[in-house]
Amino acid sequence: MRVSRSLPSLLCVSLALLCSCGTTSLQSSWKDPQYQGRLQRVLVVGVSKQALLRRQFEDAFVAELGKYSAVGVASYTFAPGTEELTQEALQAKIQELGISHVLITRLVDKRKVQEYVPGTVQTGFPGYYPAYYRGWYSYYNTCYAMTYTPGYTLERTYVNLETNVYAAGGEKLVWTGLSETELGEHAGQKIPEFLQVIFAELKKQGFI
Repeated sequence: MRVSRSLPSLLCVSLALLCSCGTTSLQSSWKDPQYQGRLQRVLVVGVSKQALLRRQFEDAFVAELGKYSAVGVASYTFAPGTEELTQEALQAKIQELGISHVLITRLVDKRKVQEYVPGTVQTGFPGYYPAYYRGWYSYYNTCYAMTYTPGYTLERTYVNLETNVYAAGGEKLVWTGLSETELGEHAGQKIPEFLQVIFAELKKQGFI
């Protein structure tokens, strides 16, 4: 197995909604039907060139694993740099730490969506439209009391993250999930809801 950090930055942060929470949802997931194991000692790898975001993600995942009596090991604790991890180096660490599973999350897509919000008209005489037809002054008075809010365009950013779980020393894929998150100003703030969605599915599939 080879873990690359040359991919675009990770957002832990989402789907034709099978499972949703806040602005993150799960689009699809797959589990090896033959696999019956549970997460025990998990190496958590966030593929990112943003060191702080990677640490936030891995620490949050480790903490969440602890709630389910599983032990998480953040990859940055032994490989804090941005260089790519080789298979040999990672495999040696997996054996040294007694890792039962490797969990890797990476960014697979990022896109911007524009949405036009039309303007609105409000009148000082709610529901009193017959005033339009009661002479010119009644019509004028009604129109004068109206207020107009112009339309505007919203731009939303969405990211898709792929999360894979490997067993047997990291060689066997046993679960994968594709999530989508609508980003706000700070990517790190999306991590808790992302974790809630992922862990709900892992629990459903019997991993925790």
